[in-house]
Amino acid sequence: MNTETVEKNWAELREKIKAKWSKFNDEEVDGAKGDLSQLAGKIQTVYGIAKDHADRQFEEFKKSVLSLIGQEAGAEAPKASLAVEPSATLPKPNLVIAPLAAKAAEPVSLR
Repeated sequence: MNTETVEKNWAELREKIKAKWSKFNDEEVDGAKGDLSQLAGKIQTVYGIAKDHADRQFEEFKKSVLSLIGQEAGAEAPKASLAVEPSATLPKPNLVIAPLAAKAAEPVSLR
């Protein structure tokens, strides 16, 4: 995420960072404004977790934020579509009802 994108969307990003990592104080969040990659180290320190876990959390957060603000390396994020492609239709179910109905009609002995 480039610096211009961060600057432009800082209020929204700051809010999302505080919502995700509520243990961060304002100084920690604002300190990452110039370089969001600092967040991974702060996550590790503040939450006392392993570096790889903190890095993973940061990368997941970054991906989710990029999709929300619609920018990744200057490109626009793809728009979500609810349209179903014809090739994605589900196969017709194979229902066999007649044998089930015949079994249900047979008398049952309780002895």
